[in-house]
Amino acid sequence: MRSRPRVPSRCSPVFMPPPSPARCRSAPRSIPTRRSRRCSSRSRRSSRPRRTRPPEVTMGGRIVVEAGDYMGETPVWSPKEQALYWVNCEREPSLRRWNPADGEVKTWPMPERCGGVAMRETGDPIVILASGVFDFDLSSGTLTPYAPSPYAPHVQLHESFIDRKGRLWLGSVDGKVGEDGDIWPGGGGFARLDGRQLTVMIPHMSITNMLAFSPNGDTMYFCDSLRRTIWAADMDPEKGAILGMRHFVQLSPEVCGDGACVDTEGGYWVAIFGGGEIRRYLPDGTLDHVEKLPFSQPTKPCFGGPDLKTIYVTSTQTEVPGFDRWGPNGVVYAFEPGITGIAEEYFAG
Repeated sequence: MRSRPRVPSRCSPVFMPPPSPARCRSAPRSIPTRRSRRCSSRSRRSSRPRRTRPPEVTMGGRIVVEAGDYMGETPVWSPKEQALYWVNCEREPSLRRWNPADGEVKTWPMPERCGGVAMRETGDPIVILASGVFDFDLSSGTLTPYAPSPYAPHVQLHESFIDRKGRLWLGSVDGKVGEDGDIWPGGGGFARLDGRQLTVMIPHMSITNMLAFSPNGDTMYFCDSLRRTIWAADMDPEKGAILGMRHFVQLSPEVCGDGACVDTEGGYWVAIFGGGEIRRYLPDGTLDHVEKLPFSQPTKPCFGGPDLKTIYVTSTQTEVPGFDRWGPNGVVYAFEPGITGIAEEYFAG
């Protein structure tokens, strides 16, 4: 087993997430905020009156893979293979691939917690393990270190997304217990891969999720699941720089936000853990559509299929205190939302 990478002595965060209007019990006590003028002006623009019509509610999907995942996560559609990749994070961590044409499911075991996968236009993918980013040889199953984690060993890399310029962004999960018994002290964050080094861009987060980019790349959406708050960050898509942040959506205490994706019209589709839903929010934060699922714990949606008109959803069997678990969790699900999505970009590294 590989040794843990050396943890940098300091990180240089660009922004701190703003405080949540309704903090979860186990969230950190306080979070400093630093906003730019651009952020403030965009916040004023986004405060225009929203539509008041109720969201459309539908239910019409199907289970496509009886995966049996303990924690299925980070689905990614491969356009060149016309296949769906995803990971089972824990309890037999693995990379998985499903071919809709023949129904074959291929599984590659991983040596430690597996948090994500990203495609390359040519060559094999990269996988995100707890301790870092690795090149992965699909034929031999060989892992080659690419970039070590920038965090302490108790923080595990988790969830990945490629921005519109091919840069890899990673979230994390902090599993350390605080001195006051707070089980999520917020030692993780979001990091950007620069060359072969991960740079922490947003620190002091606990369970990072809902990472996605607008169609033109000028907005990054994300959340810390325990705060139930979704933020929108104004981006310089050419440089991958964060220019400012604003509050986007506040979720109710009885659910948590998990993974997300976007469509060609800028709609932001999010998995509602504990609520058994995939929701679509408009760029102004209006709830536009709710897709009801036959299970309670979806983890992340992604667009796929030949025309990118199908949403695939992974799910988890994890037992979480305070959440009622129902339905066939651990499956891969699919539905047609009636709108075209955007395939995740290829990793440029």
